[in-house]
Amino acid sequence: MLKERQEFLAKTQRDADEVLDRARVQAERMVQRTDIVKEAARTAQRLVDDAKDEASRLRLEAEDYCDQKLAAFEIVLERTQKIVSAGRERLRVIPLPADAPVGLGLGEVAGTEPGVAEAEKAFFDQDQS
Repeated sequence: MLKERQEFLAKTQRDADEVLDRARVQAERMVQRTDIVKEAARTAQRLVDDAKDEASRLRLEAEDYCDQKLAAFEIVLERTQKIVSAGRERLRVIPLPADAPVGLGLGEVAGTEPGVAEAEKAFFDQDQS
């Protein structure tokens, strides 16, 4: 009876040890999974932050580029407006010559007047300045 009791206690102890070993293994797996999940969350957040930073940088670069192009276009438009205004002013001031043939175009008549050639040249040479 004593021997049976000792065998029973030994078997129960082995069973308990097995249960504890399985519990430890499972707890280790759960900790590892938790660590993996935490690391994945940190990595994901870092990627999102990097993507936001890159998007912000690209947006600022695009805005700067557009602003530069619009400023250059504005300069060209201002020059064009001045040339057009000067040409219109000359047309108001300079009468057509009395001996001008009826079929001449505006460029042919205006080209004969002093100062108009410079305005036309400035208009067509705007990209060179």
